[in-house]
Amino acid sequence: MGWLEEKLADKVEHLATTVALEGQATRAELAQAFAQTVRGLRVDGALARPIVPNAMNYNAGRRLVGWSVRAEGGDVALTLRDGHDVSGDVIAVVSLTTGQERTHTIMPAGISFVEGLYVQATGSGTPVGALWISAVD
Repeated sequence: MGWLEEKLADKVEHLATTVALEGQATRAELAQAFAQTVRGLRVDGALARPIVPNAMNYNAGRRLVGWSVRAEGGDVALTLRDGHDVSGDVIAVVSLTTGQERTHTIMPAGISFVEGLYVQATGSGTPVGALWISAVD
């Protein structure tokens, strides 16, 4: 192989490496963009998720930006915690009497939860409603 062929081979190898790296970067950007969609549509606001009492309601790394909840069948108190169980740090407390409704927003910033969002429910009632979780930043 002559000098010209060697130079061309080096350039082709460099070009192939550059294209592969750009492909990886593009795939990473697309994956991040698709993480911010629901059914193919970009999520611009908050995601509404039903409240599940005495359970982990959402995974780590998001923000609580509000809630809309009603007490059915008795009084209920919700303690929203940053953690996997009742030992997590308290983020918010919502106390409701039978039939009472409460809607509250903490937008645009919200409250970050690092470990996860656990909802502790106490009282004789059942909470019905939704938590509003930030879309992916």
